[in-house]
Amino acid sequence: MKHPEFLCKTDLEEVRLKIQTRASFVAEVAAINPKTQLPVSRLPYD
Repeated sequence: MKHPEFLCKTDLEEVRLKIQTRASFVAEVAAINPKTQLPVSRLPYD
């Protein structure tokens, strides 16, 4: 794993995009079923 200071801007953008995608996925699931509690292991990691 790279140290943060060695991450190029592209890597940071990619990570930020994955975080946004994961957050929107959780938001969609929550909108479909407000009572849904997703454990961390069930989140869609790449």
